[in-house]
Amino acid sequence: MRVFARLFTRAWRDQRASIAVPFAFVVVLTLTIVGAGLDFMRARNVKTDLQAAVDATALAANYDSDGLSAAKVRTNAEAYFDAIYRGGDANLTVSVDKGTVTVSATQPVQTLFASFLGYEVMDVGVRSETVIGKSTFDIVMVLDNSGSMRGSKMTTLKKAAQDLTKTLFAINENGDKKDRVKIGLVPFTSFV
Repeated sequence: MRVFARLFTRAWRDQRASIAVPFAFVVVLTLTIVGAGLDFMRARNVKTDLQAAVDATALAANYDSDGLSAAKVRTNAEAYFDAIYRGGDANLTVSVDKGTVTVSATQPVQTLFASFLGYEVMDVGVRSETVIGKSTFDIVMVLDNSGSMRGSKMTTLKKAAQDLTKTLFAINENGDKKDRVKIGLVPFTSFV
């Protein structure tokens, strides 16, 4: 232990500073790499949020848009995106061509550390595509009818299941495709 203490003291007192330049270089390089990693992580988080919003927008544009004009589908998609995305100023593009809705978005992400390397902004882009009016929904409700659901819990469960079923089957009744929504039930008491 004394050997390390003597070596440290001797290196500290050494006036030639032979280690200072490489040490400073390594510190700067390490901070730059870590900082760039943080910038890339921030950009990846923005991309994940943007992709989720674009996917939801494409699905919303698809849902119940059969028969609408391309301009109306585009307007509905843009309004939906604006309502759900809170990640900043994204540039949204919605195109409708031959029954296919394509939603793409880009967003610039300001860098904090990569700006020292000359990268002031990182552009993030995503894309999603759906086919209008072709989606069907298969929904399975798993209903607990065990003893723990006695009393008002079971009544509430029945009411909620009926409300959901009526709401979903209204899609079949109001649409031109009569089997767009299918519902399955899985009751269980102690196991499925």
